[in-house]
Order: sequence, then C-alpha cells, then structure tokens
Amino acid sequence: MTPGPAPDYRFEIALSFPSQYDDSVVKPVAKVLAKHFGANGRDNILYDHWLKDIPGRADLDDYLTDLFKNQSRLLVFFLCQEYESSTWCGTEWRVFKHLLKERQQDRLMLLGLDDGDYPRLLSIDYATPIKNLRPAEIAKMILGRWESVPRPRIAPPVIDQIVDQVRTHTRDRTLNECGTIKILGMPKPVPVQDLYIDVRILEKRARD
Repeated sequence: MTPGPAPDYRFEIALSFPSQYDDSVVKPVAKVLAKHFGANGRDNILYDHWLKDIPGRADLDDYLTDLFKNQSRLLVFFLCQEYESSTWCGTEWRVFKHLLKERQQDRLMLLGLDDGDYPRLLSIDYATPIKNLRPAEIAKMILGRWESVPRPRIAPPVIDQIVDQVRTHTRDRTLNECGTIKILGMPKPVPVQDLYIDVRILEKRARD
C-alpha cells in the first residue's frame, strides 16, 4: 500500500488540564513550549487561553473534540484528583479513549500532577509524575515525546515527475551558461541549437 500524505495538524501539542493547576503549572509549561516553535510558537500549542475562537461558541464540546482528535499531533493530559470533576477534561478524555482504541497511543502522553490514584487509569497505565519538576523540565519531557511521534511517510513522486521538476528548475540557467558557442572567425557566439553539421555517410568502410 502506498503511504498517504502526512496529516496537516493545526497544533503540534495539545494540553488537557483542570483549571486548578493552570497558573501554577500548565501556563508556565505552555510558554516554554511556545518558545521552542519560534516567533509564532503559540499558534502551535493548543492551550485554551490562547484560542481566540472559543468565546461565544454554542458547540464548544464538539469543537474541542475536533481540535484534540483531528488537529493536534501530540495530546498531553495533566492528571490529578480534580481532573475527574472537570467537564471539559471529561470531553477531552473521550478523545484519549478513542485514539487508544484506534491504536494511536503514540499521540498520547500522561502526566501526573499529584500523588493521587487516578480512577480513569487501569493498572497497566502510567502517568509520569511531574510534581517536583520545574516547567522547563516538564516542557523538555513533552518535546522529547513530541519528537518521537511517528510522521507518516509521503509517497515519493515517480521518476518522470522528478525529471520534469529538475528540467524546469535548471533550464534557464543551463541555456544561459551552455546555450552558445564561440566559433573562430565569427564575431558573436552562435546558439548551440542553430549549429548544423553535415553528416557524411561512407558507402564503403575505409581501410585501416
């Protein structure tokens, strides 16, 4: 099967968290992550306070589901006891279960904000504890995971398409540098395409 094109994600990293840990943990981490992506780094991070199209939406639950499910490369879940009681975290957690079912676990990352026992996790699940880590350390951990998310291979173009692309990019330069030739006795270079050489065909092979 020919590999399909790589998904065009709007966000590189999405953050799911309860409001209780926003200012103390998540916001500082989001700022460090944004710096990693340059001048417009905030556009690469799904952090709700940076979204300009949320206020006034009547379909916010469906909208957030789409952002997490289809428009984010890596989903990071900041788990804690308060996560259970957050309505929007519950909506985002449904996306976690869906992607897990679709075997897209490479796009999921679990972080533990406290020492609690998370009812949403099974015994085989593990949330990396970050309680004693600084924002820069947490961001570094997230970026390490983000870099490991598989990028689907793009099917290479056929050889004819490659040749056409090379010809298009090199034609003018080739004609400019190699399109004329200087001939002794002629005042100006002659275009190569105007040269004509009379071909003589021997009826009999000359003796060696």
